Amino acid sequence: EVIRGASLLADEDRWIWVEEGDGMFSVKSCYNLLSRLVTPNLPLSGLDSFVFNYIWKSSAPSKVCAFTWQAILDKIPSRINLSRHGVIKPPESKVCVLCRRVDESSHHLLLHCNFASGVWYAIFNWLGVVYISPPNLSITFASMAGMGDSKRRKKGLLLLWQVVLWSIWRACNDRLFNNIEASVNEVVDSVKHLAWKWY
Repeated sequence: EVIRGASLLADEDRWIWVEEGDGMFSVKSCYNLLSRLVTPNLPLSGLDSFVFNYIWKSSAPSKVCAFTWQAILDKIPSRINLSRHGVIKPPESKVCVLCRRVDESSHHLLLHCNFASGVWYAIFNWLGVVYISPPNLSITFASMAGMGDSKRRKKGLLLLWQVVLWSIWRACNDRLFNNIEASVNEVVDSVKHLAWKWY
């Protein structure tokens, strides 16, 4: 019955992206659609919106952009999130893989863990800036954005923010899955290498 009401055209079949008026696909409209679908009721602060707008303009690989986006939303598979979704069940531990002291939330793992803090302190020291551990990832991002006195420098600093998060995450996964325990200095060297490579 539904099919009988459809009118057929003699034109050749083609794909149409309904999110754009001209029917052509764009990454921007796809991102906007996904943002509405993934976070429809999530109230974002102006700062989080600023971070989200930058993340997808970065020169970092798309998997790194996606990871930092998930980290801001607290959607990475930290041990607390895995436990919340029933992936980790007692007696398996929710304790941080890197410091083995505190339950592993996204913010703990990427900012407040002794290992992560050591990486951040070393990076800020390398930049010649005193580091004070912020309460969340967005404020760390804003701190780095505020240090950029030119468009090019700001772009580099914001890329560096993504590289630090990604490198800490990789160190965590290397320890968990490959039994490789990188030192803070090794992660900092990796951050510097990737930042130059992706810039």
